[in-house]
Amino acid sequence: MKTQENAIATTRSERAPKWGGFRLGFAAMMLSLLALLAGHAQAEPNTANQYLQVAKNNFYVMKLNFQIGSQYAVARNANAARQYFTSANVNSVVMQNYVTSLYLQNIDTLNRGLYRNASYQQQAVLYSDVLRAQIQVLSAKLSVLSQSPLSANARINAEVSIVQINATLTNLEQAMILAQR
Repeated sequence: MKTQENAIATTRSERAPKWGGFRLGFAAMMLSLLALLAGHAQAEPNTANQYLQVAKNNFYVMKLNFQIGSQYAVARNANAARQYFTSANVNSVVMQNYVTSLYLQNIDTLNRGLYRNASYQQQAVLYSDVLRAQIQVLSAKLSVLSQSPLSANARINAEVSIVQINATLTNLEQAMILAQR
């Protein structure tokens, strides 16, 4: 009797999160689109700040999908882990697009003199460029995890990239704030 209950519980737990990661990703993309459309005609520093917020939202959803996928991987549930790692990879690609736009906005802000502190604006350009490269590396690592969801080494490599991206996002946001003060 217990094995039948365990089988039913296992089947339900495998089915339940099937679309959860995709729903989160879709919601994040819709929120991102709304945020972009809401401030389309604003000045460049404000537009850059909006791109930063959308990128941070995508990063949060990506981390959440990665963490859930990691939990499934530790539990040796390859199919569920693969779905969440794939969703995390999609989030990283979306984030890459916003960070590229952010980078271009920061360059434009620097070139047009729309800052109060040039040094911090230059740092914002540098951090946004570094962030683009870091996200590209993370996306490659998440692609590996999508193919080999139970690989502990690939998961650790992705975790390291996530920590680096988190630090760069913090530094970028600080530089952008200080550039306008």
